[in-house]
Amino acid sequence: MTHLFSVLVLLLKIHTIKSCAGISLKTQELYAIVFATRYLDIFTNYISLYNTIMKLIFLGSSFSIVWYMRRHKVVRRSYDKEQDTFRHYFLMLPCLILALVINEKFTLKEVMWTFSLYLEAVAILPQLVLLQRTRNIDNLTGQYVFLLGAYRAFYILNWIYRYFTEVHFVHWITWISGLVQTLLYADFFYYYFRRIEKWGAPYFSVNSSGNISIRPKGLNATSTDQKEIDLFNVVKKVSANKSSGGLGLQLRLIIRLPDVLKHRLESLQSAFESSITACNYRSHYQDGIVEATQIYCELVRLGACMQFLDVGGGLGIDYDGSKSKNSDFSIGYDLQEYASTIVQVIQQVCDSKSVKHPVICSESGRAIVSHHSILIFEAISSSASDSDSPGLNPEGLDHLIEGLTENARLDYSNLSAAATKDDQNTCLLHANKLKQNCLDQFKKGSINIEQLAIMDELYDMVLKATGAYEEALGGSHNLLGNPSVVQVTSESSEAEGFAVTIAMPGQSCRDVLRTMQYDPDVMFEELKQRIKGFDRLQVNGITDGMLQSVLEDISSNMPYLMKGSSYCSLV
Repeated sequence: MTHLFSVLVLLLKIHTIKSCAGISLKTQELYAIVFATRYLDIFTNYISLYNTIMKLIFLGSSFSIVWYMRRHKVVRRSYDKEQDTFRHYFLMLPCLILALVINEKFTLKEVMWTFSLYLEAVAILPQLVLLQRTRNIDNLTGQYVFLLGAYRAFYILNWIYRYFTEVHFVHWITWISGLVQTLLYADFFYYYFRRIEKWGAPYFSVNSSGNISIRPKGLNATSTDQKEIDLFNVVKKVSANKSSGGLGLQLRLIIRLPDVLKHRLESLQSAFESSITACNYRSHYQDGIVEATQIYCELVRLGACMQFLDVGGGLGIDYDGSKSKNSDFSIGYDLQEYASTIVQVIQQVCDSKSVKHPVICSESGRAIVSHHSILIFEAISSSASDSDSPGLNPEGLDHLIEGLTENARLDYSNLSAAATKDDQNTCLLHANKLKQNCLDQFKKGSINIEQLAIMDELYDMVLKATGAYEEALGGSHNLLGNPSVVQVTSESSEAEGFAVTIAMPGQSCRDVLRTMQYDPDVMFEELKQRIKGFDRLQVNGITDGMLQSVLEDISSNMPYLMKGSSYCSLV
């Protein structure tokens, strides 16, 4: 039953999330062959209704998975064909020859049954090789292989029980093939737990006590430079009663590590400085930065006085320690490679456009602070939800495609066809392809920024129509706070045909600061004192009263998203 459950879980998840990422098609094809050859007697030897139904479910679910991965128009796009290259047919011939030579009875059904046992023992090999190559074990893959391993473990327990309770219970073919299969699963679990051990590199690891430990200066620093922190001891200390020397705090608990933050920031700065020196970059401060630099050069071409280029927060985070570019939880580069790529790309693009090198700014806040705090909490339950997306109306979109390349027009035609069929998943796929096509053209300089803006408008409409950003655009944000909310009802008695029945203003700067547990009065007073220290205030005739009024306006307004005012005249 555990084996059947693993197959059904895999099929259900592929059907639900429309993705087979991390799953080996070669392994699934081998399992389909295993069940097809094992159950040749399904229509000739009737044992029981239960037995027949189980065989049909095994066959149907196995071939359904293969169909999804090969033929489903959405799922097949997530299949990693370049990594799943194990030559699985090399496993089939030796297993067939072995079944012809070593079997309990030389008949077609018995030989095929024996062949299925031999093939099942090694069918997991392509999946294990794929995991080793991608170095990524997501929940789908991990749960699937775990259930297969559990099935094999229960089988071994069953063999042991029957050996001691049944007379002459000896099946060497089944035992040996099962042992081989168990050893292969053991390899997966060894690799899986090694991956867990590498979580949070380079600041977190698992110590000899089996607890998470923290090294604020990284795992490569010597023991004399830092002292390892046992996270379990920290939790015990702060959660213990005050009478026993603790703080008496309850979970949930956030533990902040400023030393890790300091080390991360210094490492990023050092990486950029060494890259600038190595490249002979003529100013102080892979793919994405090419686009940003092309935009920078285009703005210079259009007459903008540009001096700074903010490379944003593109620095990724190696969450699982695998250092894999194919993982959703890792990156295939380090800080030095990241900084060197940015500096070199900006230099090359600017030189090709005869544009002066800009001052490079980085705001990789997430990568810098990613390891400096930990949330400790008690897991109570989990739930998942799914909602239908609204249909996409393709009418009125044709004008957006004017001026784009021939390939982009073809992508748009495919998008329009999918929109007409109300196929939202395919719409999003074609929209992504269209966007990437146009971005590639822009990076090469074959289309300008005005043409790129046309594509962005279309892509934004597709995303909103397919339900990708409603919750994100309307949710609370630690920088923007809660948005303003109004409720509009249809009202025939009103001249406009509607009425606003509820209006709730968004959070002000002060509200957002208080939400994040800062004191806005202290912060704005400190800001006022610092601004008063600038000589330009006296030159421009800015009085304390004017400064106080402006700061009060800023603090009471919503952050960022407000109309421009005369605030900038102060600086």
